[in-house]
Amino acid sequence: MNKFGIRIRKLRENKGLTLRSLATQSNLSYSFIASLEKGRYNPSRESIHSLAPL
Repeated sequence: MNKFGIRIRKLRENKGLTLRSLATQSNLSYSFIASLEKGRYNPSRESIHSLAPL
């Protein structure tokens, strides 16, 4: 995991969101968010923008 993935997971869990609910609310795929949390991908500016309001 990288720092971004750890932070996303902590924020998601603190808000009581599942991966699926976060994916739905951010219009990103479940597998993409799971991969971000595991550090497989670096987020693009667009994906950060989709996650920021949540």
